[in-house]
Amino acid sequence: MENLYLPICTHCYAVRVEPHRRHHSRPTCMDCAETLAKAESKRKASMCQPINKSAPTYISDPSLLKQLNPKRTA
Repeated sequence: MENLYLPICTHCYAVRVEPHRRHHSRPTCMDCAETLAKAESKRKASMCQPINKSAPTYISDPSLLKQLNPKRTA
């Protein structure tokens, strides 16, 4: 009966979310959460660039990234 009160995954809308994940702001099942995390990690990795021979720096603004390297499309 407790299963009826679990929210449905907000990404695939096919699976009920595990009880310990239901209080997240966007409850997703484990498979969808893994997929979303990989996509976010890949997106952030493409936004890290070395600036003036320093350590790689995360650049959150894609227009600034285009100014640093005009050949790169973000």
